[in-house]
Amino acid sequence: MNRPNILFLMTDHTNAEAPAPGSPCLTPHLEALAAEGRRFERCYTPNAICSPARASLMTSLYPSTHGMWDCTHTQRKEWVDAPAARFRYFFELYTI
Repeated sequence: MNRPNILFLMTDHTNAEAPAPGSPCLTPHLEALAAEGRRFERCYTPNAICSPARASLMTSLYPSTHGMWDCTHTQRKEWVDAPAARFRYFFELYTI
C-alpha cells in the first residue's frame, strides 16, 4: 500500500485570508506548493491561540485534555517540563 507524503505548513500571525488566492499578501512559494498539492480552505481550530491549537494538532487532543491553554511562555512548569512520552503524537500513529 502506497501512503501519501503529507507536509503540514503552519504559519504564524496570519489569518485564513493572508495566504488565500487573490490576497494582497505575496506568498509565491506557498502558491507553488498549493498548485501541486491540496489547499484546505475549510478548516477549524480548537483554540484561537497558536500554542494550544498546535498542541492539539500534534496530539489529536483538545486543549482541555492536553493542558495547553495559552502561549507557551505563559505555561505552568509541569507543562513546559513534560517528558516527551507524556503524549502520543499523530505522526507516531501513522509511521511505517
